[in-house]
Amino acid sequence: MKKTLWDLIKLILPLNAEKRHALHMAAPYIEPQEAKALKHFLKMDRTFPVMQKFHTTPALFEDKEWPFFKSHIKDDDLQRFLAGINTTISDKARHEAFLAFAPNAFERIAGQIAPNIVGMEDLKEAAAIQLFAKEPVHLLLIGDPATGKTDILRSVNHFAPIGSFGLGSGTSAAGLGASAKGDNLILGLLPIADEGIACIDELNLMKAKDMAALYNAMEKGFITYDKGGRHEQLPARVRVCATANPSSDTFIGKSVEALRKQIPFEDALLSRFHFTFIVRKPSDEEFETITERIVKGERVKQHREDQVFVKEYVRHALTIDVALDPGFERRIVDFIKEMKSDERKFLVEIGPRTVVGLVRTVKAIARSELSQAVDEQHLEKAFGLLRRALYVRKPDAKDGGKA
Repeated sequence: MKKTLWDLIKLILPLNAEKRHALHMAAPYIEPQEAKALKHFLKMDRTFPVMQKFHTTPALFEDKEWPFFKSHIKDDDLQRFLAGINTTISDKARHEAFLAFAPNAFERIAGQIAPNIVGMEDLKEAAAIQLFAKEPVHLLLIGDPATGKTDILRSVNHFAPIGSFGLGSGTSAAGLGASAKGDNLILGLLPIADEGIACIDELNLMKAKDMAALYNAMEKGFITYDKGGRHEQLPARVRVCATANPSSDTFIGKSVEALRKQIPFEDALLSRFHFTFIVRKPSDEEFETITERIVKGERVKQHREDQVFVKEYVRHALTIDVALDPGFERRIVDFIKEMKSDERKFLVEIGPRTVVGLVRTVKAIARSELSQAVDEQHLEKAFGLLRRALYVRKPDAKDGGKA
């Protein structure tokens, strides 16, 4: 294209402040020759910058900006060039943002789970661990109605990059696994959530005869469809997050023996959950805090932009493989041995699945910080959470920290 006098003048004149700032921000992410070409297009008014950001709230993350370059000119070469550098800039800027967020990611994401529910930090941390687990870590929240279990479940479903949500009372075997309509298979909750999280509310209301697919998915990572001469094996590599009420609707009593009798599941299902939390009605102190919030009209609002950022961060973190240093293996064995000695105080038995779940949990905590290796803090955090899930009566100082 022949340059006019005005084109030559444009090349001589300096960029305005907006374009100069955008070019300065873009330069570290692209090749020098790309930066030179971009500067030329900016001077010739063939492209213009628009600033991009996550729009997160300061409580979650101090936001990061990066430039995005647009053009209204119908030029295929120009559009391909801009598409290429925009992708590079966006990917690298997002990665920088994730690295900056990583040191506080676990605590802040746990704080984003059901923020209107006072307390229940342990349950929220366990839910956050599920988000970052690449292998199955199954979570069961069982307890009194109207305690916020469903709110936690819905938060997990919102933040999981892949997931499904269903009610135990309205989910049949076909709804869990699959059904056929003509030649097409209609996927249920479990295969839909393959490599993600399947959330099931009020699992205790699901009929026992409909749970075969759940057992298979939790243990083997697939479900089968056998009907009308058709046999299909469908991947269902899920992490199950479920809620349930006790058989008496509200837990009565405090002893392990009394609580065990009110668990509405067989041991074969209960043992498949790596974390089982007993959820009781709020304490007087917690209820006072809840009352104050209601009276003041306070409501913790979840911002859509924060949810989008968390989901993108989780998706990014799940690409990371985490290694467990062999030096930590003895620590895990000793911890399990300690827990095994207190087994009579737990609702569930300590077995091989407990060990598997603990190892996966430690790796998930490391992955939440974008770490490729487990460290001492990750280990201690996992130990503490499993200990608090296991003990029905919380440890106190009088008995040396044991229940």
